[in-house]
Amino acid sequence: MKRFTIGMLLLVLVISPVTAFCATGSATETKGTIQEGLSRIGTEYRDQVKAIIAQYKGASDANRQLKAAGASYQKHLTAEVSGLSRYITSVGRAQMAGVYTYDAGYAALFMKKRELADSLKARTMLNEKLGFTMPLSKKLKQFIENPDRIQDYEIWSDTMTDVLQKLIARGLDSDQRLCIVINYFYGTIIEGMYVVTESIAQSGYTPDMLALMDHQAVRLSLFLKLLNVFRGDAAFEKAVGFDFRFRLLGQVHNLMLVNGFARRDIDDIRRLISPERRAILAI
Repeated sequence: MKRFTIGMLLLVLVISPVTAFCATGSATETKGTIQEGLSRIGTEYRDQVKAIIAQYKGASDANRQLKAAGASYQKHLTAEVSGLSRYITSVGRAQMAGVYTYDAGYAALFMKKRELADSLKARTMLNEKLGFTMPLSKKLKQFIENPDRIQDYEIWSDTMTDVLQKLIARGLDSDQRLCIVINYFYGTIIEGMYVVTESIAQSGYTPDMLALMDHQAVRLSLFLKLLNVFRGDAAFEKAVGFDFRFRLLGQVHNLMLVNGFARRDIDDIRRLISPERRAILAI
């Protein structure tokens, strides 16, 4: 299996059965529409999700390019790790777990070890509130307990790739888990787009930073493909927030179909991403 981009696929976790229903949108819960087991249609969707991820060639250097382009770590662009008790819906918790997943990878890229550990701890707390646990590999547990063990970004990336492989092999075994994966993924995508576009703006829209958007297009396209898997089934569409998310990210995707990004293109994307990111954090 190819190495996957940490900021894009890190969110897919090996988790135990979920006790809460999946949810959709920024503040609403879906009740009783998605099975705890794997339905017939859920099985079909699971297989399609696996196939899309397995075939993804990806921009494995997408996060590395952020640093290579001259960006520095900006803590104020990441989510606060306090106040987790305000996230009371399953969608809010899953999305925020995805946000912290991106923030952890962002910190790892710049070897901000304490921030990395804090993001992972916040994500673990949300997992517990959701009603599921994430079995930690020995390395990941060591990273949380002692972030100084991380010597470089490759060690972190390899550890997370191992988690992904376990999920793809045996973790997508219920309708609910499929919803959780999409909600996690959405949080990660929104946070990643936010951090990158704000970093570009702070840089003064330099050519090297503007070029980062080419990598974001690949991430965005992958998520839209995954989201489109659920088109046509009303219960699943509602559970993965299909209508709103497809419309929002479709708009962003269309803005990215340019030959050479300029300041106005980035600012147009920021005007779409920033409000949604605020809504996710405010739930």
